[in-house]
Amino acid sequence: MPIHYRRSRLDFKCTFVTTSCHKHLPLLAYPNCYQHLATSINRYAAIYDTDILSYVLMPNHFHFLAYFKKENKLSDLMRDIKKQSSIVIRTELQNCDHFNVRKIKYRSREQFFKIWQDGFYDYPIYTSEILLQKLNYIHNNPLQDKWKLANDAASYKYSSAAFYEYLEPGLVNTEFLQSILVSQSPRKFE
Repeated sequence: MPIHYRRSRLDFKCTFVTTSCHKHLPLLAYPNCYQHLATSINRYAAIYDTDILSYVLMPNHFHFLAYFKKENKLSDLMRDIKKQSSIVIRTELQNCDHFNVRKIKYRSREQFFKIWQDGFYDYPIYTSEILLQKLNYIHNNPLQDKWKLANDAASYKYSSAAFYEYLEPGLVNTEFLQSILVSQSPRKFE
């Protein structure tokens, strides 16, 4: 990806982000791994002055909508979330009796285990319509035929859907989308 293209994405305050586990393995589905990832997201969202507008933690990937209140530091945010969470998730997996650690063995320079795929996917949010589309996508992700993790979005406990539906706090600290939309022009979002 050309550098100027990546830089132009930094001009946007709001971004849809997704990343996957190494080899698309369902590493987050093991005990406490969702909580470890959520703790990492909460910690670094606070450090980088970022509101998480919605999220979903799936067995082998996660999505969220990030709103950078000051400077867009998405690369730093994702680097730190993935680095910190990989340490605690790896430890959790190594202590899990029924997990085969060979699945995450990896040898590259000083790295011996791999939890996350390299990089991440981001999509800048530039209109309120796209913002709502991505919010709905995130909340409906567990309902897709290939997952079927819940009967309705709000009953999936690893997402912000219940926060929007019933004001129930989730694992990741979430800011209401409406508070961001009110501060922006009706159609343009940057």
